[in-house]
Amino acid sequence: APEQSLPVSPFRTLVAGSNFILLNAIVALSVSVLVRGMQNAADREKQAVYSLQNERHQLLEAKEELKRSEEKYRLLAENINDVIWTVDLELNLSYVSPAIEKMQGWTADAVLRMNIESLVTPNSLNLIEQILSEQMEKGAATGDFHRSARFEAEMYCSDGSTIFAEITASFLLGEDGRPVAILGVNRDITERIEAQKEREVLQEKLARSRKMEALGLLAGGVAHDLNNVLSGIVSYP
Repeated sequence: APEQSLPVSPFRTLVAGSNFILLNAIVALSVSVLVRGMQNAADREKQAVYSLQNERHQLLEAKEELKRSEEKYRLLAENINDVIWTVDLELNLSYVSPAIEKMQGWTADAVLRMNIESLVTPNSLNLIEQILSEQMEKGAATGDFHRSARFEAEMYCSDGSTIFAEITASFLLGEDGRPVAILGVNRDITERIEAQKEREVLQEKLARSRKMEALGLLAGGVAHDLNNVLSGIVSYP
């Protein structure tokens, strides 16, 4: 401009214009990169929010499914006559179904505060410990603990009497495939055991009566043969 003190040459005007254009280009590029980065961050945040919402929805569905499964199995455990239980490897009870009250007279809460010596007879406890030891040895030898055992045990009731139960037990395995607990089911077979004992008594009585019958027939035969031998001697005089 004419009022400026410094002379304005075409070269200086070109340099100033070039600097202006360059600086505007740098600013525009920086703003573009910044806006694009903010937009990408916003998109990522939106995607993360969508993923979190989707994951939350899946977790809620899984929770509802788990709740329905727990309700179904709880209803099953509480209404069957068999007793379902879990113990650790030291035979300490961690769960027992309410059917224990019908079978042995104790409530489930009371049984969880008891030790196993109060629930089974000494002979049955020795049998349980022996079976557990054998199953652990077999699993350690083969590397496979997916096994179960079935046996009979005599168990105490709250009134001091005893019942016979058929026990089916298997290992609960951890992530490493080794046992962490034992799951079992008890079924009352007292009537079956008593019926079997009565049948054995009847069979013993039947065998004894057959022996007596055989002895009677033998004695009768001997007497008849002896009578035939003596008849001549008796009739001769």
